[in-house]
Amino acid sequence: MLRYTRNVIIWVVFWAVAYSIGTTASKGLCAGGGTVYGGFVDSDGQPTDAVPQCTHLTMSPSWVVYLALVVILVVALTRAARRAGTQAAAVRMPQRAALAVALVAACSSALSLLCFFALPVDGTSGAVSSWLPFPFATVTFEQVPIAT
Repeated sequence: MLRYTRNVIIWVVFWAVAYSIGTTASKGLCAGGGTVYGGFVDSDGQPTDAVPQCTHLTMSPSWVVYLALVVILVVALTRAARRAGTQAAAVRMPQRAALAVALVAACSSALSLLCFFALPVDGTSGAVSSWLPFPFATVTFEQVPIAT
């Protein structure tokens, strides 16, 4: 039984690392630029007095998914220790938990990446929170003037 418990813990750590890697991404856009004379141009190449803005979106893992992985592990091991009548039942519960952990981590990563790359990078900060489902990843929005 101890061997199965160790394997499930290793499996949870593996999927937590995979989730961390899978939900780390960034993208950005600088609309416009500078001229050789010290002025600025907008995204269409027309001279402007306004300083062009750069938009950066950064996605990082959410603590909610890590908490879900730990809860799945603890519940499975507790149920196996308390309720399993046979050795086969005690082994089956952590194995099902390992499958649940893999599904939660993989689906969270896939959904986060899909939503993140669907986000427009056009300088509108209001759209960020409405596109990405909350518990799967965290997205930070930063808008700064272009470096001169």
